[in-house]
Amino acid sequence: MKKLCYSFKILRALISTRLNDRILSFQVNCNFFRMDKIWHCGVMKYLQKNDLSPKDISAVMIGILEDDTPVLSSVQEWVFQFVSGRESPEDDPRSGRPATSTPQENIDHIQQMLMNDRRWTINQRVNAISISDVCVKNILHNELGMTKAFARWVLCLLIIDQKFDIEPDPAGGLDRF
Repeated sequence: MKKLCYSFKILRALISTRLNDRILSFQVNCNFFRMDKIWHCGVMKYLQKNDLSPKDISAVMIGILEDDTPVLSSVQEWVFQFVSGRESPEDDPRSGRPATSTPQENIDHIQQMLMNDRRWTINQRVNAISISDVCVKNILHNELGMTKAFARWVLCLLIIDQKFDIEPDPAGGLDRF
């Protein structure tokens, strides 16, 4: 609700802003009321097309948005891109996947290696799978919840198979000893 209120403030302020005795106005689009980076860039592009400097654009946005305004360096960068011929206020698409993502096949492979032999070192796993040691450590600690204890990798919590192996009668379990 707060962001929608800010967008109406910007709309009202931009329509009523006077520059060199002319009133700035623009087409009102219902989808334009989302307050996000694209919206900010669209406002910056509109004000740049009306011959405002980056400092003036920043001042207008600060007067309306207060704390939600992009910093001056960001405004300057976007204005430079619009002056250079950029038309779209959206970010360029980025290739690749995030650095923190891990393919499920790597997780499954390391988990299978753990179930076969828990005494393998991280370097042995790295050499067997051909991925970096940072990825192996991330999979072991964050994805599988494993810690190194007594030269073996153990789970912090019991896995489902181990929970079913626990005998319900504690007295029956002591007979084995």
